[in-house]
Amino acid sequence: MHEFSHAVIAYCGGDRSVAVKGYLSLDLRRYANPVYSFILPALFVLIGGIGLPGGAVWIEHSALRSRHWRSLTSLAGPAANAVCAAACIVPFVVLHGGWRASGTHLSFWSALAFIGLLQMWALLLNLLPIPGLDGWGALEPYLPAPVVATGRKISPFGFMILLLVVMSSPAVSGHISSFLETVQQSLGVPAGLAGWGSHLMRFWSS
Repeated sequence: MHEFSHAVIAYCGGDRSVAVKGYLSLDLRRYANPVYSFILPALFVLIGGIGLPGGAVWIEHSALRSRHWRSLTSLAGPAANAVCAAACIVPFVVLHGGWRASGTHLSFWSALAFIGLLQMWALLLNLLPIPGLDGWGALEPYLPAPVVATGRKISPFGFMILLLVVMSSPAVSGHISSFLETVQQSLGVPAGLAGWGSHLMRFWSS
């Protein structure tokens, strides 16, 4: 849905190539890069429960009608993550804890909370103003030409920079997880539920 949203907004903004490339078909194979779409994101979820961004759609930015459309195209992906995160949290808000009355289906609710946390991770990381990520893509149309040129030199390595930061500092990722879980709790998700979902997913660790 993240990549599909990029493609839909790009199409609305004037890039008809996304339809030819099959990005509007919701065919997962059209977006997939074996390493960045599956292997690395899955590896980091399994190791530490971090929802790294993955996948890619190739947008012809020169076909977009204005810099505003370029910025909106970049923001469309994180917006999809926000919607998915909200979809995971809304049941907790609507039921007001009623799901706990029977004491059943704890695994399901834990998984839902954990998936919501992963979506929040993906939202936050994608919005970082690092060349190659969506946060930078949203800013780039409004930046001076020399800054844009420098950013484009760095952008092929932006994802790797993000990986190095996350891998080299477990404390940073721990603080981010704590912050996001606090946000979840403020929205109605019980404390510790996402952590239990992560534990259940990594069943071999126990």
